Amino acid sequence: MKIVNLILSILILLLAVASAVFSYFLFEKREQMVKGWEKMAVTVNQASAELDKGSGTNIAKLLSPELLSHEKYSDLDKNLAQLTQQAQKVVQQRDDLGSTIKKIATVTEMKNIPNADDFMKMDAYAAAKKNVLDWVTESKERQDGTIKMVCETASKLGVSLTADALRTPEYASEFRKLDTKIMAVQSRISNDNDSFTQLAQILGSSTPDFSESAYSNSIKSISDAAQKIKDDLGSAKSSLESAKTQLASMQSTVKGKDSNIQNLQKDLKGKEEQIAKLKLIINPAGNVKDDYKLWTEGSPEARMAVQGKIIDINRKYGFVVVDLGANTKVEQSIGNKINPVNPKITSNIDMVVARGLEGDNTQYVGRIKIVKVHDNCSIANIIPGSTGDREVKIGDTVYLSSDAVAAMSK
Repeated sequence: MKIVNLILSILILLLAVASAVFSYFLFEKREQMVKGWEKMAVTVNQASAELDKGSGTNIAKLLSPELLSHEKYSDLDKNLAQLTQQAQKVVQQRDDLGSTIKKIATVTEMKNIPNADDFMKMDAYAAAKKNVLDWVTESKERQDGTIKMVCETASKLGVSLTADALRTPEYASEFRKLDTKIMAVQSRISNDNDSFTQLAQILGSSTPDFSESAYSNSIKSISDAAQKIKDDLGSAKSSLESAKTQLASMQSTVKGKDSNIQNLQKDLKGKEEQIAKLKLIINPAGNVKDDYKLWTEGSPEARMAVQGKIIDINRKYGFVVVDLGANTKVEQSIGNKINPVNPKITSNIDMVVARGLEGDNTQYVGRIKIVKVHDNCSIANIIPGSTGDREVKIGDTVYLSSDAVAAMSK
């Protein structure tokens, strides 16, 4: 029994020693756990503080090391849930920002747009962001440069545009000022080109070509034609002055002839009386007819004798020019004498167009209507449908039909 007690005492002693040893190690482990817990609490607090920066939240205050202490273990789940929620919101914000950056790249028509994941991955985010930022910067510089050039171009046209207005939602109404000016310039250029074309026709110059390469030469051709007419006018004025001098001399001569004419008229009157007496002797009944009748201005006989030529054709505007005008004269042969008579060409009359009228192969071409009469020429429109498949040409003959003469007489 003594031995058993001894053994039990030894065992109890060993257990006490083991308990003391294990208590020591357990206490040490507890100290390490407490310190680790405190470090974790501080780290969580620091992480939440970083997430709070610039976000408008204050989660770090709710996750202070004191509130995360092991002594408040029962509140740990509730407190840490706030960190999880904040992390979820940050991730959602990150995803939204990445998607927004990708949309910006798409809207600005960026080439080689990074994938959506590149805006979320830690190792790819910086490069993807830089690519989009470089592209947006380049696009902004290009936009600013374009706006500046548009303003400078508008200024050259006399239009005041502001770069600030072109960057606002009202940019369209601002730009419309330039568009309206350009339309007005285009209209003016078109009108000027038509005027140059008509001027070239009047001056007898070639039809102008308004392409960029030929524009200067075309204008020079018109200018040369105008200069030639000016020179001719100067020569004509000189000739006119010379003619006036000759006319003054001739008028002096005419005055001397007038007295002779008056004497001859007296003799003529006496001869006419003798002729009348002789006619009565030849035919006492008084039925002697004159062998001829003098044409008068605008008489049907004078108009039937009208015959002219087409001297120019404007295919673009559909009119022709004939060599008949207000000063045109037709000739009546009286023996070996010529009686020049003005047939009185007027506007709004129809004329027949024929070809080969002087030869054996005369062809009917069509009809024209006189619309404007000048001194020595007239402008006429081709009557639609009168030419069929034929084409009026320069050199074709024009004359008045009996129907047209009758209508003019009425």
